[in-house]
Amino acid sequence: DRLFRDTGWPTLDLLQIDVEGLDVALVASIPFAQWAPRLIRFEHIHGDRRELAALLTRLHAIGYRTFSHGFDTLCVRESEMLNFRWLAWMRRAHPAWFVPPG
Repeated sequence: DRLFRDTGWPTLDLLQIDVEGLDVALVASIPFAQWAPRLIRFEHIHGDRRELAALLTRLHAIGYRTFSHGFDTLCVRESEMLNFRWLAWMRRAHPAWFVPPG
């Protein structure tokens, strides 16, 4: 809240988190009723699997689609799924996600 208050930003489009093991807990602490980023990307590899599962369930319940690959998870608000700008951004930010497995 302080960051928004100090900067005057009205919304949050992208939240990128990589804090070596605290990512899942940090995303889980977001007051989504107040701040619902269009895109969230965080590293899940160091987090507790049960906490990650609970977070993904919560995100689905409040309208996010989640995509996990390798070390990271991308969360996109369902209302943004038809807006393909997020897809172009992710292709630039994480090109390995767009390479078919095998």
